[in-house]
Amino acid sequence: MSAALCLVESQIRLPDYNLDSSIRDRVIARMVKNMSIDEDVARRAFDGAIQFLRACAVPEGRRLAPSHLADEAWHTFLLYSKPYTDFCQSMGVDYLHHDPCDLPGSMEPGTYARTREYLCGLYADLDTEIWPEDGERDWGHAQGCCNSDHGQRSSCRCGGG
Repeated sequence: MSAALCLVESQIRLPDYNLDSSIRDRVIARMVKNMSIDEDVARRAFDGAIQFLRACAVPEGRRLAPSHLADEAWHTFLLYSKPYTDFCQSMGVDYLHHDPCDLPGSMEPGTYARTREYLCGLYADLDTEIWPEDGERDWGHAQGCCNSDHGQRSSCRCGGG
């Protein structure tokens, strides 16, 4: 892989998760077909979505925004509702809701940049081609959001475009 990697480690404990590899393969195949992207890019985007969703499951009350490609992978994963729900529950949350922030002013400026910085601290292998520094411009005012303020870890509202 030619992508640069973030090399910062974190002390935050990310939730473990279970995900059937056949679902991963089905999501990736659907992304390749529907988005006309290379299988390697789809695989990396899906991995980026999993990283994002794991971060959303950490009960810290952060507002997070996915990259464009991670959000597209998340959209595709949501189509497989039962495996998606099982994945969420395997991390200790009922469900990570996709909650688009598509109204002007519904997303605080700089949320994507803060998300990327946060993820760089969590993942030494964050793929900076899937999570580019200038990714915020891909979203404009309709950038996605995540509100991880979910109290008892029973639900999380996360969103994208």
